[in-house]
Amino acid sequence: MHRTGLVQYNCVFDGLVKNGSGKYFPKFTAKDYSSVYCSMVVELKNVMKDAYHGPKLTRQLHEWAAEGWAQSCGVDGKDTSKHHHLRVLLD
Repeated sequence: MHRTGLVQYNCVFDGLVKNGSGKYFPKFTAKDYSSVYCSMVVELKNVMKDAYHGPKLTRQLHEWAAEGWAQSCGVDGKDTSKHHHLRVLLD
């Protein structure tokens, strides 16, 4: 398993060990997870530099962001008649 996956599992398993069955979602504090976070940032930077995986990750992140934005705004990306409330404000 890739090291990135191990870091992710570390956070999840650590939360389960501390909080039991998983019905409670722990707060991941900077104090407890700053070293894991820093390791993940390094790993993500390495992925972004990769000729194949960097563009693939970028496309996936754009897709997730678009889906999250649409869900949070109640926007149907295909139905432009519902986009009238979207505005760009410049100062």
